[in-house]
Amino acid sequence: MSEYRSYRFERLEGYLTQQQQQELSKISSRAEVNRNFFTINYSYSDFELPIKSLMWDYFDIGFYFTVWGDAEIYFKVPVGVLPNILLATTPQTVLQSSEQGDMQLLSLSLNNQGQYKENFFDNANDIFKSLASLYSELINGDYRLLYFCWLQSVANGEKSLKLPLINFDFEQLTSAQKVFFDFFSIPRVSCRALALLLKQHPSHRCENLLTDAASWVERLSIEDKNMLLNRLFKEQFLSLASALSLTSKNKVKSSDYEFWLTAEMLGIYLEQAERLIAQEKLEEQALRLELERIDRENKLNQIYAKREASWRQAEMQVLRSSASGYEKAAFYLHELSDAYQFKHEQQEFTERFRTFISRHKKRSALLKRLSGIALLELLPIE
Repeated sequence: MSEYRSYRFERLEGYLTQQQQQELSKISSRAEVNRNFFTINYSYSDFELPIKSLMWDYFDIGFYFTVWGDAEIYFKVPVGVLPNILLATTPQTVLQSSEQGDMQLLSLSLNNQGQYKENFFDNANDIFKSLASLYSELINGDYRLLYFCWLQSVANGEKSLKLPLINFDFEQLTSAQKVFFDFFSIPRVSCRALALLLKQHPSHRCENLLTDAASWVERLSIEDKNMLLNRLFKEQFLSLASALSLTSKNKVKSSDYEFWLTAEMLGIYLEQAERLIAQEKLEEQALRLELERIDRENKLNQIYAKREASWRQAEMQVLRSSASGYEKAAFYLHELSDAYQFKHEQQEFTERFRTFISRHKKRSALLKRLSGIALLELLPIE
């Protein structure tokens, strides 16, 4: 079906040449191209972009998104940077991978159950801006994105696949992970249950592939260091992804993992996670109401302290003899009523209010607006 949809691509490793930019511009008259980005937005068009071909030939990250919430995310990463066991145990309905040479293309397909996206382009911009950070996290050993995909699949009924149980922090997510988590409606209760599970079960230690450049280089063998220096002198440029691809020896096998995560294990903690989330919502609501109360009391104190100015403003607005003037006068009087009541000075307000009304009792439009803001009981009885 034709619909609003958006294609976004970014080159992280180096830049697009002028020739490559010209090649991309020929794909569509709607294409926007520069040396890093390629974007096409369509409305009611049957044109389909060859996303995977573009990823292999030009880009490192890609994003396809429709107004109905269907989305595909693409990452081109060095072969061996991501453990094959993690890729193999993530449901293929969500994650697919393929290889060409020393690079690997990951395709994540998610959807929002056909929910119409009212803020279509805003949503597309938010998730696309987070992809570079998610890419960096993945190649640096933070695989929580893959666990989010697994959690979504379990929530949708996939129970057979299991993942290595690695002690990632699922309570404190990165800003990019939060965008991904919210955009694709990853079940919050499932993520909380996984955090609870990790506190109770033995798991494998989370070891980032790259914490900082100095410590990473320190761990390299002499052969790897020499090889990277030779490549750098030869090409005058060496990206992080290229360095990781050249030195990666990530050959983790299933037999290397002792602890595993299953849907059955996760299910044990779902009820507890629901209770904790419900309690947190109540606490958040109570805190919000308390902050609102404090803010309102501060405002009323300020109004009372400047009450004479508010009385003068109300008088000036009435004398304008216009609908907007009466509206503003009613607003000032309403605030004054609340402020006097808060300070337990209702009697003083009533006396001043009656005096005010006695000067303007023939202004029926004003009286009508005052009766509508709960001041009718203070109006003079004719």
